[in-house]
Amino acid sequence: MINILQQIVAALMALIGATTVMASLVGGTIIPAAPLAAGGMSEVSFENLDSVTKEEGIYRITFDKYSDVEIKDQNTPEVKLRKWGDETYIKVTYPDILPVSLKEEDSKLKWVNGNKEVHLYPIEKGFEFEIVLLEKPASNKIVINIESQGLNFYYQPELTQKEKDEGAFRPENIIGSYAVYHESKTGNYEAFPGGKNYMAGKAFHIYRPRINDAEGKWAWSEQEFILDENGNGQQIITIPQDFLDNAVYPIRHAGGDTFGYTTEGSSNFGSIAQSVSDTSEMFAMTYNLSEDGNVTQMSAALAATNVGQSCDLFFAIYREDSAGADSHGLVASAESLNVAITFFTPTFHNISFASELLVADDYILAALGNGEDLSAGSVRIYYDAGATHRYYREQSAGAGSYATRKAEDPWTEVDSSGSYLLSIYATYTPTAGEEEEEESRRIEIKGIRLELKGQRLQIK
Repeated sequence: MINILQQIVAALMALIGATTVMASLVGGTIIPAAPLAAGGMSEVSFENLDSVTKEEGIYRITFDKYSDVEIKDQNTPEVKLRKWGDETYIKVTYPDILPVSLKEEDSKLKWVNGNKEVHLYPIEKGFEFEIVLLEKPASNKIVINIESQGLNFYYQPELTQKEKDEGAFRPENIIGSYAVYHESKTGNYEAFPGGKNYMAGKAFHIYRPRINDAEGKWAWSEQEFILDENGNGQQIITIPQDFLDNAVYPIRHAGGDTFGYTTEGSSNFGSIAQSVSDTSEMFAMTYNLSEDGNVTQMSAALAATNVGQSCDLFFAIYREDSAGADSHGLVASAESLNVAITFFTPTFHNISFASELLVADDYILAALGNGEDLSAGSVRIYYDAGATHRYYREQSAGAGSYATRKAEDPWTEVDSSGSYLLSIYATYTPTAGEEEEEESRRIEIKGIRLELKGQRLQIK
């Protein structure tokens, strides 16, 4: 079974203007687990989820006064992602499945027919559109129907050498992505009758698709939007044929799932490194991993307050309270030296891990920078406002501060609580259970994910 995850991440309503979004229509595997809130979450039917209502045959998930998702109770999957009401929207349908009555199961809406399935369900600050192919596809192209209104789609190419030499940086998942903006409006008009806040006008961002196989091998796919003058048409995802030909079967949902918060935050939480007093500070938040898996990478959204700053970065995963109350055993860690930190704009910086095994539990995802490396200013980690969650921070100053913070294991620190979603996450490959091993030639394609960032709507 092959699982190919794709995230069409688009969106975010723009509390601070253009920000990123998180995925693409049929490609990467990004499934953030909810940060641990008081009491956790229990399994309920889709219709009874807190944010869901149903009226006149339409399920509605409401995020705020400017953003919601509509799903029709019909025999084919159709999702409408709205921003600023019906003024701008993207409607997504997957035509390559035979009509069948939907069913509510495992807090999801499901269409199951023949060799394909479609699953729709909300995630932490987001929404997932998941396509499941039960056998290897005949074609390496995935076609999604798109209907849009009031939006312009802007392709994001690779930077030129001149731009790179001038210090510009564009992450790999942004190369080949699309930034989607209101076709004509920016600014805040809420002071006027009927006025809306358009911020910088950014409605969505559709990331570059990524596919993964059972052994954690992955490849970027190409995407193209072919739209008419009315904004209607198709998104075509082209998967490298040699990847499909050589992928390892069976595969559980494409390797590369994530837990944590996968959106660059709109506000800075604090400094993981400061030039003042050569300060190094560990910032961390508790997130829940819902299944066993091998961690392959950690990512944190960082920005420097001064141009031209580089420093060593240390990312770590601690199992919360595993060594006793307020004592957290180190499970996995990795370091990257002399990392150039992007100036002002938060960007995810990634460090590869060695596929350490994590069992389903609560984990503290932590980021640390070397303050001794900075000539000026600081390196800050970012967050978005959210429900109350647990976080941790501890600093050391002076010579050896970075080494001191890295070395503490178990990390003995008491949690604080606050309404934050720290922009840090881990990427992992789920370990296949007996049930998955028995399935053969199964492919999953996870599509639309909708996320909210401040006042930004993000579709993955």
